[in-house]
Order: sequence, then C-alpha cells, then structure tokens
Amino acid sequence: MGEYLQQIRGFQRDIRLFLLYNLFANVGFGVFQLIFNLYLTELRLREDDIGAFTAAQTLSMAAVSASLGMLFRRFGLWRCIFSGVILFLFSSYGLAFAEHPTPLLLLSATNGAGLAFMFTGTMPFIIEWVRRDQRQHVAAISFSVISLSTTVGALVGGFLPGVIPASDVGVFRWTLVIGSTIGAIGLAPLLLMGPARAGRGPADPTAAREAEGPAERRQVRRDVSVFVLIGGLMALGAGMVMPFYNVYLTTLGASSQEIGYIFALGGLCAATVGLAAPALSRRYGSLRAVPIVRLSVVPFYV
Repeated sequence: MGEYLQQIRGFQRDIRLFLLYNLFANVGFGVFQLIFNLYLTELRLREDDIGAFTAAQTLSMAAVSASLGMLFRRFGLWRCIFSGVILFLFSSYGLAFAEHPTPLLLLSATNGAGLAFMFTGTMPFIIEWVRRDQRQHVAAISFSVISLSTTVGALVGGFLPGVIPASDVGVFRWTLVIGSTIGAIGLAPLLLMGPARAGRGPADPTAAREAEGPAERRQVRRDVSVFVLIGGLMALGAGMVMPFYNVYLTTLGASSQEIGYIFALGGLCAATVGLAAPALSRRYGSLRAVPIVRLSVVPFYV
C-alpha cells in the first residue's frame, strides 16, 4: 500500500484530480446502486417494472458506449466525462422524486447514458494522459478507488435510512438525494484540471506504435472481438444477478444497513483484486492475468 501511495504522489496533478473525482462520483453511485431498487419496492412496483427500468438503463449505456469513440474525438475526453456526470446527477435527483413508471423509465435511460460516459471514459483518459510505463499502476489504482468509493457509498446508503426521520418512501428518497449530492462534489476536481480540461498535452514518447498492414489490423480486430465477447458474456451474467440482489436480500429479512455491509464487503474484495492485478500481470503475463482476475468472482455467485 505504501508503494501505491508513493506512486500517487508522483502522478501529475490532473491524474490525482481524476482519482479524487472518481472517489466522490462513485460514492454517489454506490448509494444509488444500493438504494434505488429498495426505493422502487417501497413504491410497490413489481419486479417486472424494476427489470424494465434496469433494462432501459443498461440498453442506454450500451447504445451511448458504442458511439463514445466518435464523441471523444469530436468533443474531447474531459467534456464527455463532465457531461456524463451532469447527466448522471440530473437523472439521479429526478429518479429520487419520480413515482410513476413513465418518468422512471425515461430517467433510467438518461441515467444509463450518464454512466456510460463516466465508466467508459476511465481507460481512454488514462491512456491519453498517463505515460505507458505508468498506465498499469494508474489503472489498478483508479479501479480500486472506484471499488473503495462504491464500498463507502454502500455503507453510507445502508446507514442513512436508519437516521433520517421520514416515512419509508421518504427515507430512501432522501438517501438518494444525499448520495447524489456527495457525487456532485466530484465535479470540483474535474473543474480544477488544467491540461486535461483544455485538451492539451505533450505527446507520449513511450506510446506503442499502431498496427500497420492488413494482417496486423486483422489480428487486432480478432483480439478485440474476443475481449468484447468475453466482456459481454460476463456482463450478461452480472446483469442477471446484480439488479435484483438487494431486493432478494430484503425478501430474506435483511435491513438496508445489513445490505450495505454486504455490498461494502464486495467492494473491498474488488479493490483488493484490483490492487493485486499489476503483480499478477508481472508474474503470469497480462494475457493470463485477465482470466485469473475475471474468473475469481465466479465461485461467489454460486
């Protein structure tokens, strides 16, 4: 851990601000992830309604993510990420006060669009603004910060319903509002950025060369297709489990605080695996480390 803290101090200012933005934004997301479905159940909405809202969010994320390469090139990474945070916050506040299926569906789709900018923009930002020899460590730290902040969000989301003096629906509503407000603090580090906000940066002398020739390009496309297929299958499995996991726990009699502890434990495990990823990559190679990390979570679903 001391090695990672020393490395963070050596990162350029905009990278440290990016990590700080991830910290606050994902605390807000952690609260939202834990509480939103519980809020929907308090509104007496059925499981198929909740599934429809989740599907709208997921499909919106997928559609926006597919066009992000073009948007990043046209408008720049900083503007896209900043816009995504605004969309996420706007929709999160709206979802906290919406009670009818139609606005909930539309706001869920908007929320998914914002999350697409926030999540998909992380690695392109690291690739663009971090030297190649630092990217592995910055990526590991960044995703561990995301996991840890989501953990904090789960703890906050589990704690607040027990101290907010309101009705059952009001408790979850104001918990969502407080979580979104914490996430809004993440706008400040983005606004304080310098070269990354202006879109100006020196060329990276350590950057890898692009593929040249038809054969190399075909190989790159095949490799990327494999990663997309594997990622899609894993996302499909997670999508069938995660949206209803907190609702399932309530049927077992778990309180929101206990559900928060369960989600927080998952976030801590994810952060630990993320920090260990560079060491696994050095020991086994990047190609072998990827399936090791991704398959490590499968037994816990069972």
